[in-house]
Amino acid sequence: MLTVLSMLVGFISSLAPEFLKRWQDKADKSHELALLEMQMKQAENVHMYRMDEIGVQAYGDIVQSAHRSQDNMLDKASRWVIDFTSSVRPVITYLFMIAFIGFKMAIFFAALNPNFPWQESMSFAQAMTLVWDDEDKAIFAGIIAYWFGDRGLIKNRK
Repeated sequence: MLTVLSMLVGFISSLAPEFLKRWQDKADKSHELALLEMQMKQAENVHMYRMDEIGVQAYGDIVQSAHRSQDNMLDKASRWVIDFTSSVRPVITYLFMIAFIGFKMAIFFAALNPNFPWQESMSFAQAMTLVWDDEDKAIFAGIIAYWFGDRGLIKNRK
C-alpha cells in the first residue's frame, strides 16, 4: 500500500511542474494580449488626436489663405469698395439688431394692449419679463462680447 501511495505521489509530483508551467504560460499570454490591446487603443487615440490636429491646422491654413486672397483683392480695389467691404458685417448686425428690437417692442406693446379676445392684458413688469428673458440676455451678451470683447484683449497684448 505504501508502495502504491508513494508511486502516486511521485507521479503527481512529476506532473505538477508541467501544470504550473502551463498555468504560468497561459497567464503570461493573457497579460501580453491585454498589453497589446492597450497599445492598440493608445495608438488609435494618438491617431485620432493627430487627425484632429491636422484638421485644425488645415482650417487655419484655409482661413489664412482666404484673408490673403481678400487682402490681395482689396489692394487693387478703389477706396469705396474697401469701405463697403469693411461695412458689410456691421451693417448686417445693425439691421438684425433693429429687427430684433422692433420685434421685441411689438411683443411688449401687444402684451400691454392686447388686440385679440383670448389675450389678457399684462402689467408693465410682466410684459418686461416676457420680452427680456434669459435667452435674450444671452443673445445680447454674445453680441456685446463679440463686438467689444477683443478690445480688452488688444489692450492687454500691448
